[in-house]
Amino acid sequence: MNIKDVDNTINGFFSGTIAPVGFFRTNIVEYETRYEMSCEVPGVAKENLKVEMDNEKLSISAELTLPEFAEEKYVMPLCERTTGRLQRNYRLPNVDATKIVATHKDGVLYLTLPKLGKMQSANIQIM
Repeated sequence: MNIKDVDNTINGFFSGTIAPVGFFRTNIVEYETRYEMSCEVPGVAKENLKVEMDNEKLSISAELTLPEFAEEKYVMPLCERTTGRLQRNYRLPNVDATKIVATHKDGVLYLTLPKLGKMQSANIQIM
């Protein structure tokens, strides 16, 4: 682990990230009427992603699993893939939670988050 990894881990701890370094790499662009967000989720099927908005907090979580192996005895000489539940939280004020659009393509989760004057809560379906 190098100093950048340590720095990212510490910053992630304080920003609400509960994910390995390099997972959920995110870009957020703010426009006058909306936010556009793209989030890397390599190897995660949309069925294993969950997006929730609660007031100003957007939460993205993923359930990571390894592929099933044959019933026969096997040895795994290397296993670097992460398994389990990962989550990252973002603070995005003034979002209309009922109009968020989420799509998933080629390992990237895309969100369009329209702005609104009052805070709301909602579960968002990924298309």
